[in-house]
Amino acid sequence: RRLTALRAYDKTILQLGAATVVLLPYVLLTGSFNGASLTAGAALLLLVVGVVHTGAAYACYFGSMRALRAQTVALFSYLDPVVAILLSATVLGESVSVMAFVGAGLIIGSAVVSER
Repeated sequence: RRLTALRAYDKTILQLGAATVVLLPYVLLTGSFNGASLTAGAALLLLVVGVVHTGAAYACYFGSMRALRAQTVALFSYLDPVVAILLSATVLGESVSVMAFVGAGLIIGSAVVSER
């Protein structure tokens, strides 16, 4: 919020670039990335998810910060994991564990308490 001189897209690039710099050494050092299994189609899909879906979502998020109160932005960031759980269960048909429901309840409960 203090970086008012930066545009939303610049903040998005900064955030995603920092995440890449931090996570890439971990992925390369732990062997979590097997470059041999990355096909051209998979690389293209990974690029689309990273740039279009994640980049667009972050651009909208950072762009909305100027128009919203800090409390509202914080509330949305807390509710993001809950929405992800709900979408994965309803849209993708993934099974949701009891601990995920407990975590979602704790997140919603803490958001309600903090708003009061």
